[in-house]
Amino acid sequence: MANPQEPHVRSIDIDLAFDSERLTGGRYAELVKTLLDTKRYSTTNQAFKFQTSVDLDDGDSPILVDVDFLKPPGRWPKEASNTVDGFRPLDATACATAFLDPKTVDVNGLNTTGAQNTVRVRVTNLEGFLIGSYRSPRPGSVIRRPRRHLPDR
Repeated sequence: MANPQEPHVRSIDIDLAFDSERLTGGRYAELVKTLLDTKRYSTTNQAFKFQTSVDLDDGDSPILVDVDFLKPPGRWPKEASNTVDGFRPLDATACATAFLDPKTVDVNGLNTTGAQNTVRVRVTNLEGFLIGSYRSPRPGSVIRRPRRHLPDR
C-alpha cells in the first residue's frame, strides 16, 4: 500500500447524554447558555445540535464538530426547554445505557487561551458503549445490565 493512512474526514460527532432526573433547578438551561456565551458554538437547523470548528494547526482545513444533545425518552424538566427557541435534547433510547455504570476520567490539555487545563468528565464504560451502539431497546422497556459476556475492565 502506497498510503496506508486514510485521510481524516475533517468532521467528528460528539454525543452528550443528559439525565433528566439530575437536571433540576435550571442546570440544563445554564449549560446551554454557558456554551452559547463562549461564542464558539452555534445552533443548527436541528433542534438538538450545536456546531463548532476546531483548527488543529496542521495546515489542513478545520475539523467540523457536531455536538448532539441526547436524552433517554420520557419526561423532561419544563424549565430546561426554554434556553434557546425550540432547542432540546433528542430522545435516544440507547443513550440510557450511558448511565448504567459511568466512569470519571480526567482529560488534560490546553484550553482556548493556550493554558494547561484539566477537565473531569463522566463517560460510559465499554459495556454501556457497546450496548448503546449495537442494541437499542424498544421505547419504554427497562434496560438491564447484561450477563457478563464482556471481559472485566
